Amino acid sequence: MSSKTSLVLLFSLSLLLPNWLQAEPIKDFGLYLSVGDLQISDSSTEQNYAESYAYGGIVDYQWTASDYFSVRLFGGEHIGSAQQPDKPDYNYFKTGLFGLEARVWAGSSWFLGVQAGQAYLTWIESMESYTEIAWANQSGYGVGFESDDGWTFAIYTQKTGTMEFEDLPDQRVEGIRLEAGYRWK
Repeated sequence: MSSKTSLVLLFSLSLLLPNWLQAEPIKDFGLYLSVGDLQISDSSTEQNYAESYAYGGIVDYQWTASDYFSVRLFGGEHIGSAQQPDKPDYNYFKTGLFGLEARVWAGSSWFLGVQAGQAYLTWIESMESYTEIAWANQSGYGVGFESDDGWTFAIYTQKTGTMEFEDLPDQRVEGIRLEAGYRWK
């Protein structure tokens, strides 16, 4: 499902179901551990370089915008193990994302979210040797649960645009990531 379709769906839900939807989000900072099943591919040939689990963290701040809508500013990084075909000594990658998420709340704890922002990718040989950092737009959507105590569990899709490298073929990152963490009150 494209981000535009998701946005139309969320907007429609917010108009058609106002009694069922209500914002009960906690307004403050959150910190999450994240595991993603990410796929990196050559954007021109669609060749998949690797599908790898990536581990990392996300930090955010959430504001309540209305009775059933909130906005989340977030950023995070993930690192995974995969071999870059054009640079065989580069066995790790790091990807990060920064952006905004619009959330529609269902009941008191469940939410649907659509997010957009920027993402980056770099390939790593060692702490001293890595490729350039390539940037692209990213988008995704997700569903999650946030308890009254602040514990949050969510699943998101992630898809980037084409990341243009000088020394490597242009690449894309897409996949699913799970977030589990806590939001302070």
